[in-house]
Amino acid sequence: MKLPAKQPAIFYGWIILASACVSMFFIYGLRYSFSVFYVAILKEFGWSRADTALIFSLNILVYGATAPIAGALVDRFGPRKAMPAGALLLTAAAGLSALGNSIWHFLIFYGVLMAIGACIAGWIPHSAMAARWFVKRRGLALSAIAAGFGLSLLMAPVVQYLISTLGCRWAFAAMGSCVFAIVLPLEAIV
Repeated sequence: MKLPAKQPAIFYGWIILASACVSMFFIYGLRYSFSVFYVAILKEFGWSRADTALIFSLNILVYGATAPIAGALVDRFGPRKAMPAGALLLTAAAGLSALGNSIWHFLIFYGVLMAIGACIAGWIPHSAMAARWFVKRRGLALSAIAAGFGLSLLMAPVVQYLISTLGCRWAFAAMGSCVFAIVLPLEAIV
């Protein structure tokens, strides 16, 4: 006689959603904190407002252009491989932004690399993953991920504090370190 399989105490999908919410908080907290970095970058480098704003404008364009590629990467390699690669790229982009000295550095590091990393590690793979794990409660799952995205806006005061105490460069490095220490393990393990 075969015994019935023991049901886990917690559905693993809920663990994935908690991980996704935390990851979204840090990924988009870094990406959308540019408005806080904007003032510090203007002060530190003395670039025009238009040139400095171009950095985030490029980020938005590259993010949108990368979205279909990120979806294809998730379909081909799965979220377990794509998401950590995106988190590593996001970490590298933040670290390189901390070292940037000219506008073209920021255009490449923040405008291009950070957009690609956020796209590959962010909303697209998380929503695909939620759709795979949740059928009946898919709307609830997607809204939990969106909550992490919404909560990421609370990162702005933290970034401002980091800029005020450590400076613009170290704030970039600290945010990149958070992605490396928190998001990368979550996305690689969970």
